[in-house]
Amino acid sequence: MIEVAKAVTYHPGEDEILIVQRAKKDTNPLKWEFPGGSVEEEGAEETAVRELKEETGLKGKIVEKSAEKEIVIDNREFRFHVFLTHVTSKDVELSHEHERHEWIKTEEAKNFHTVDGFKKDLKAVNL
Repeated sequence: MIEVAKAVTYHPGEDEILIVQRAKKDTNPLKWEFPGGSVEEEGAEETAVRELKEETGLKGKIVEKSAEKEIVIDNREFRFHVFLTHVTSKDVELSHEHERHEWIKTEEAKNFHTVDGFKKDLKAVNL
């Protein structure tokens, strides 16, 4: 089972979420997603906060955790941990893992070509 943590990143002062576009040479190239990555020795919460910092330079505070969900993708089993993470800054410094970023209103997400499960992640944290 591959454990993955995602940081649904929300700026409450602006009522916007952060989405990042995957690199051209990565899996799901150029699709939009939330920052996140594989859980290793640390816990899922720590992974979500660390990945947010590594991928965007933002420091986040987890305010809500959704129920875990398990799915199979390409014959591999995944367990996703989704966290609503608040930030106070919008100054993003992208890592090499992503091409671009956008701060958007939740309802604008339908205008982006997103990874599978993106809309479920939003619903999971009540956005």
